Amino acid sequence: MSSKSQRINDLLEIIPPCRRTPAQVPHWFKGKDSSPLTYKLLRAPHSLGEFNQYQQSLAIWCDNGTLVYVSPCGLDDFPNDRQEYLSLEFGDKSPSIHIVGRWGPAVARTAAFFMELEDITEARSQFEIINSRSGGRLDFCPAQSLCFTRLFQGAPARHLYINSLTMSAEQSVVLAAQTQSIHLTLMNCIFDDWGTAFVDALQNRQQSFGSLTIESNTESLSASWEKTPFSSSNLRRFLQVDTIKHLTLPAMSGEFALLPFSTKLDQLDYKITFAALLDVDIQDLQIAARKLSLTISFGTFPTELILSFLRRVAALGHFIELKLGFDNHFYDKDSIPACVAEEMSRVIAANRNLEVLDLCDYARYLNWGPHLEKLFEGIRDHEGLRVLKLNVSISAFGQHFSYLRQLLSQNRNIVVINEDGNLYSDGLLIDMLYALNRFYRGLTNLAVHHFLERRLLVVIALLEGASTSFPCSALLLSQNVDVLYELVQSIELEEPREDDNCTSQSILSNNRKRRKTMQ
Repeated sequence: MSSKSQRINDLLEIIPPCRRTPAQVPHWFKGKDSSPLTYKLLRAPHSLGEFNQYQQSLAIWCDNGTLVYVSPCGLDDFPNDRQEYLSLEFGDKSPSIHIVGRWGPAVARTAAFFMELEDITEARSQFEIINSRSGGRLDFCPAQSLCFTRLFQGAPARHLYINSLTMSAEQSVVLAAQTQSIHLTLMNCIFDDWGTAFVDALQNRQQSFGSLTIESNTESLSASWEKTPFSSSNLRRFLQVDTIKHLTLPAMSGEFALLPFSTKLDQLDYKITFAALLDVDIQDLQIAARKLSLTISFGTFPTELILSFLRRVAALGHFIELKLGFDNHFYDKDSIPACVAEEMSRVIAANRNLEVLDLCDYARYLNWGPHLEKLFEGIRDHEGLRVLKLNVSISAFGQHFSYLRQLLSQNRNIVVINEDGNLYSDGLLIDMLYALNRFYRGLTNLAVHHFLERRLLVVIALLEGASTSFPCSALLLSQNVDVLYELVQSIELEEPREDDNCTSQSILSNNRKRRKTMQ
């Protein structure tokens, strides 16, 4: 085959199969929509989107000894399980990139080359860089920091997920010093300076950092700092930073176990062990976050400790979102003790600004179902609560959903959902109650000073309430007694005015026309 016939276009050229080395032969996982050939670049691509024109997955050999598996947008193929690779997922219309190579620095530099080619199509685009190598972290320092800078140029409010990399101090500063709020997840990552530059940049920020999630696959018995990108001293500095809005952390131990609670932020997602709470006075515990998601890990359910913690949450009283879960090491499924359910009712009452209560237990180890009626009694008069989230069986709601019907009839602001966000309902009466309550919430959102609009609605309710939706009309009138009173007074004290009659008739006529059109 001549050199000319091997050229696909001005971008790609086929490497003749007979001339390929074993390292240049692609091994696709699926292969159905993937070319068995190997290509090389004739020039630098203008952008990643240039690869989408081929409508098949391509293997591209680079001069530095790496083989790049390019899967255009809409295709989903990657190297087979026998290979270790670095994946770049851009989350928009860009292709997926998977890089295979024996030499780590070459893999890092190839990744940087393709990261700088991205077409930014969404202001909040996602990006994932995942190291599948079983040998631990990939040293990403040779990629330098420009590749991370490029990620934020077109998408300043970026979502980044970085898995199993060692990054340089310069790269960490690019991540920490973005002017916009970003969402960053670091899974099993470290910095080569153990986080000194990263924490310095966070401390010097003027704007909120946004969301930072730190995850670890390190054994639970390891030191706390080994589960983070930081040294022990930098971890202590990090937990004193006040520029992070939402922080998610793995379980800490020893002197670090309680420090996350006092970190100044809006939302904390944290997992703590029963043992870490044993040697402290929980009534002195300071929790700065207004949104708290806490999972307590234990062997045998620690009733007294949970009661003490709930009493502290009630005493603080500043929470607007609260999620409480339990992780039972021995997977014994049991009911929540009745005294804990009663204390939870007091927590709800004490936190008057609470809007979201999430009791979806971790892996459903413990069951709130037997105490649902008691919980509902504590919620009925709560003016702030909007969402109750839990995992229970349908039977927990009483015969014919009686407990839920009573709750929704008395508290029209609340919805009760499961962990997937689906409403608990019987498909009929509960659905009607939810519809009526949505109508009620629409009424309460009507500005008080919009008196004319409320007056027109009351007139319609009086004229057509019986022939349309009587519950909605009755609810509307009950929420606008002042308007109704004025209308009655005007009838008693004044002669009928021609313009009022015309207005009412016009409203009625227009309303009927609208209903006919909808039908």
